[in-house]
Amino acid sequence: MRQVVNYIPVQINPEIKVFIQRRTIEAPTRPGLFGLFGGGIEEGEDKITALLRETYEELIYIPNQEKLQYLGNYFDEENTQKDIYYEIVDTSFESKIEVFEGEYGAFLNKEEVTNSPDISPSEKKALLDLFDKVKE
Repeated sequence: MRQVVNYIPVQINPEIKVFIQRRTIEAPTRPGLFGLFGGGIEEGEDKITALLRETYEELIYIPNQEKLQYLGNYFDEENTQKDIYYEIVDTSFESKIEVFEGEYGAFLNKEEVTNSPDISPSEKKALLDLFDKVKE
């Protein structure tokens, strides 16, 4: 079974928003849909090392390990096991990154996530769980 780690930047200002990417039409998985940043765990890597590597490759950004929080373990439509982490980021986050995989990144609120037909059901569930967790 393939194991993946995902990273979700979260802003609270005062509305809670999550930063996700619009995948390209050529993407090997979920082309054209919104998705989470991250990818596969390579041989010899632990989850955090893979998360930091993937986030740097996709955003030219390294999350603050002390601020990373674990959302949970999820399975997607292809039965890929996903460990999802998030970080509360400040309002300058977008000026610190460059999206290298996908067309672009965007902050979406709960209503936008809920109503989007362009987010897979498994990732939508994780995002809605995150909104609920952060609201607590």
